[in-house]
Amino acid sequence: MYITYQGVEIEKSLGGFFDLNGSGNELKTSNNYNLRPTALPIQRFHSQSAYLQHLTQWGPLHLILGLRAEHVDERQNIGSAQESHATHRVLLPRIGLSYALSKEWSLYGTYLEGFQPQSQAFENMPVLGNNISEQASIHFDPLRSQLIELGAKAELLGGRLKGTVSLFEVKQRNILMKEDDDKYSLRGSDRSRGIELELAGYITPELQLSAAYSYLDARITADANPELVGARKEAAPRHNASLWMKYSFAPTTALRGLSLGLGAQHSSERLSWYERSLMLPAYTVVDAVIGYRPAGSRLDFALKVNNLLNSTYWTGALNKTWVFPGAPRNITFNTTFRF
Repeated sequence: MYITYQGVEIEKSLGGFFDLNGSGNELKTSNNYNLRPTALPIQRFHSQSAYLQHLTQWGPLHLILGLRAEHVDERQNIGSAQESHATHRVLLPRIGLSYALSKEWSLYGTYLEGFQPQSQAFENMPVLGNNISEQASIHFDPLRSQLIELGAKAELLGGRLKGTVSLFEVKQRNILMKEDDDKYSLRGSDRSRGIELELAGYITPELQLSAAYSYLDARITADANPELVGARKEAAPRHNASLWMKYSFAPTTALRGLSLGLGAQHSSERLSWYERSLMLPAYTVVDAVIGYRPAGSRLDFALKVNNLLNSTYWTGALNKTWVFPGAPRNITFNTTFRF
């Protein structure tokens, strides 16, 4: 159902809408809400698993071998004529390998597989109308995934600063997607490759640093629509970065107990989940904090300003109707007692 507001046609929401530029906004009566009843089906989900892991060491080489056996039993629409039942049995291997080049440097590699039943996924997704009832008895094939990661870890500045660099590839198949008619279907597979850099610790006893950057190339590798094969994956920004620095004044100075922090988070543009024509813009958010710890006290005080520059940004979207805005500038004051 659509309405026209100031010459623009928009979908009528369940509880009306709030005009940020209008001065006549007021509390609305629920009698005028555009509500539609939704009947949630009775579901039962049982999972049983056993896990075996073994660690072997040969000098600087460490090897971890793991195997998880999982049995999943799920029933939908219990007690109705549409009751359905599905059972899944899987073996999920895990392999981890690390090699110490020196006291400061080491190399590592990881391989693991993942598994997730998907008839329960409706509980974690916003649902319009009665679509959950219409498809609740459908048991989609489980989401399966594989992860390969290779990297190096380092301890710098005498161990005060720790760094990690890693290359990774994640493959998924049977990805649950929503179609234009509010039905759900499975996408064949997708692949994500990238690099991650992390650095955390103390540059000096007073200056703390936390920095991270990741580059992600996420592509669709199999889909019923051949035009999507090779296209960019939804909700996957290519660049993510964060930086946080905190300076704590030394106990020998007049400002002892006081600390100042400043940080920023950046995310590049990305597609919405279910509407590929909607591209969310990149954004950068800056935060700041002032902290104080009285000498000899177990109390910590912190005044934090989130989104210091009051940036307008969007953290994600399902489609043009379900777009999630980031919080505007806000201030929080926290008190912590250390036992």
